Amino acid sequence: CGNNTATKSGNTAVDTTAETEQKENLADMMETKEYSCTVDDSFIYYVMYVTNNSDKVVSIDLNVTALDSSGGMVGSSSDGTKAVAPGQTAGIWTTFDEWDKISSFDYTMSVKDFSPVYDDLSIDYNTTDTGIVASVTNNGESPADFVWMDVVYLKDGEMVNFSELSFMDDNQELQPGTTLSDEGTCYSDSGFDDVVIAIN
Repeated sequence: CGNNTATKSGNTAVDTTAETEQKENLADMMETKEYSCTVDDSFIYYVMYVTNNSDKVVSIDLNVTALDSSGGMVGSSSDGTKAVAPGQTAGIWTTFDEWDKISSFDYTMSVKDFSPVYDDLSIDYNTTDTGIVASVTNNGESPADFVWMDVVYLKDGEMVNFSELSFMDDNQELQPGTTLSDEGTCYSDSGFDDVVIAIN
């Protein structure tokens, strides 16, 4: 919106419209997969894996509302991830204490452009009897900020637990030429038979 001069000259109104369309298109290009499970009758994990199907590196902010069986709001949480490369799947997760009341989730996702480092990273992991051991190497020339791995543990295709592994020094960076490793444990009486990972 704006006055006729701005519209005719192609300034404010046209630029604002183009920016809004780009953001909507970026959000539409994100493929999402949601997971959730109750842990020890004490809380619920909510995990969203987002695959960036655009040609841009994006940051993603997620706001999640937990709903009861009548659609009433019983909890809310927000989180995000800073840099998701084209083709990359990243994980965003949160927990809710109202495990015995929640029957569904609503979410709002905001997406914007960001600077890339994903192509500089190489990832290796092995599953063990109790969880996962993983390493990430920064093959680039600049530090990578806030590098972590989200791990969803599956049993017969259903989520049974979750781990978040960190690959950062005291400055929250993975330095060039450095490999850091971490491990996660699946705390589930039924065990697990598969994992789904996402690098952030």
